[in-house]
Amino acid sequence: MSGRLALLYLDRGNGWECLTPHENDQAALESLSIDWGVDSIRDQPDAPVLRFTIRDRTGDLAGDVLYLAGAKVWLQKTDAVPWQRFDISGQWRQVDSSVSWDELADLKPPAIPSVPDSGLETIFYGRVTVGGEVTQRKGRNDWLVSLYASGMSVLAHRQAAQGPEQSGALTGYHWPVSPSARLDVLQSRLAALNIPFADTALAWLRRHLPPALAPYGDDSHPDLITLVRNLASNSADWPLVYEACEQGRGVPGVMTVGLPGSPAYVAMLPDGTLATSWQGHVTGSVRAELVMVDDTTLALPDPVTQVTLKGKRVTWDAEKQSYGFEDSELTFTDRGLVPDNLTESQKSVSVESDAVIRDDSGNHWTAGVYLPSDSDRLRRAAVILANSTRLQPRSLKVESRKVDDVEHSTQFHPWSGLPLTFIHNRYTPLVARDGTPATAGAWLPIGGTLTYRHRNGEAVWSNELDLHPLPRDPTLAPLRWIDLKPLTCKWERLPAMTWAELAQIDVITNEQELTA
Repeated sequence: MSGRLALLYLDRGNGWECLTPHENDQAALESLSIDWGVDSIRDQPDAPVLRFTIRDRTGDLAGDVLYLAGAKVWLQKTDAVPWQRFDISGQWRQVDSSVSWDELADLKPPAIPSVPDSGLETIFYGRVTVGGEVTQRKGRNDWLVSLYASGMSVLAHRQAAQGPEQSGALTGYHWPVSPSARLDVLQSRLAALNIPFADTALAWLRRHLPPALAPYGDDSHPDLITLVRNLASNSADWPLVYEACEQGRGVPGVMTVGLPGSPAYVAMLPDGTLATSWQGHVTGSVRAELVMVDDTTLALPDPVTQVTLKGKRVTWDAEKQSYGFEDSELTFTDRGLVPDNLTESQKSVSVESDAVIRDDSGNHWTAGVYLPSDSDRLRRAAVILANSTRLQPRSLKVESRKVDDVEHSTQFHPWSGLPLTFIHNRYTPLVARDGTPATAGAWLPIGGTLTYRHRNGEAVWSNELDLHPLPRDPTLAPLRWIDLKPLTCKWERLPAMTWAELAQIDVITNEQELTA
């Protein structure tokens, strides 16, 4: 199975140039990789980094390589070839009987637009940074030009500007204490950089903002990305701020949020298929033979016993008639969910936030304080449990030779945003004390390396994923036999699973109820 072609476009100031594999072109894309996300939720993602190599047959591009710095880069994929393109009288008679379904698409190569097409799937958008190298290949009369590019969100890292100034008792501070007002300013400034919040991210933020945010002193100017990340980081969903690409936009970069603290539900549908419900999205399970996993290695978890939210406390200066803001902390424990042997040594994970979490102003502060509910604390405990007790597969890779990159396109993105659930894999025999497989439950890809190579007419995409275990809903009761009632299929139609794998199922329901 050959993947779709990568379409690489450069704009060096004179419009877009297509550098996609063609036999006789001056320059063509040789290979690329994109490092994206994080390997642990202890950190926030940086801007994605694209490394790509161009094969220059004449040396003209290599000789002008210094002028590539700052060039815009737009990476897309060709569309799947529609059946209509084969609707030519008599053409089927010309197809050799030995041609397989996988090879059929090669008979009708996809169209390659000369400029980026907003209707095509976008993988990366950014700018070339300083660095790289030029190599002449031995025995060949061509050159390899290797370059780096950063996603547009790197601009938010470099923006450390004055925010709206405050007045009255907040004189000497900037950036609003009103979370909604600050969000509006941030969205405006991100839009000016062509990386606004995606609609889904904006909607989530408006629902999860804390009551009030601490402003910054006039002597402190945080960069834009820090302000974005500290906006709603108090949420038990544990938001990670990513740069993503959005199809159909003239400039495709957007800021979105990944929510590795949000619970996922492994469901069995009435026909016996497995699905994963998370944040209103429903995805299927992934068969073991479709992914490549390191033969021997599972990472033992590094147990976490508590989460520390680092926010602010507000004080009152009666003499100056003004507020002050100092560091403060809230601690979330495992609430007894993690086995005692894993909690003997205290290990905390911290989260930075601008939320006001303590009021020491003597009732002068009226904007509100974030006070975690019992539900928030239980949700945090579920995250601690998942981090401390799930064995993590290493070097998990999906590849277009095995997985159709049209049907499963989200698995070949620098940020898929959708969870994976695995059944019947090499680790199935490893069963935990609670009766579930050691790798049970849903996993969220939070980082990795997406690569592409074009060799001998074959395009291959692969994505090596860093996975984070999504927590289960701690309020769900274990399934009982009576809960199997919605099943309408025969037992022999169920997926090949062990009893232990059946124990990871949270609910048995239909897909409409999962998305409600």
